Amino acid sequence: MILTFVLDLWGLASPRALEARMKNEPPAWISDLTARHDVGLAMVYSPWFPNTPSGWKKIAVLRLSRKLITPAWHEVSFYATNPESIPEIKEALSRFRKSLPKGVSLDNIGDSPITYKQ
Repeated sequence: MILTFVLDLWGLASPRALEARMKNEPPAWISDLTARHDVGLAMVYSPWFPNTPSGWKKIAVLRLSRKLITPAWHEVSFYATNPESIPEIKEALSRFRKSLPKGVSLDNIGDSPITYKQ
């Protein structure tokens, strides 16, 4: 998976997402948009999206350690939007974990750990 597209589910850069969110549509609109744009990894603030699509699997949580200036929350949840993307996402997150600044953690969720492979 090559990340070439960023889908803004909050709606600042996606009119369809903004419309769905403002109308309080059920989470199916999220699945439709992510599938349409072939988005395999979603990073969301859980309080903003408490009802993620049923097919999504929570993979990890990024926990920030400093005073918030631009982020809305101290935690960002990582979801695989389809089962096929899980191995590639876990491999990418294992590399990403090594680049995090001191005090920031990336904790795996679920059955298999995210481990760094040299």
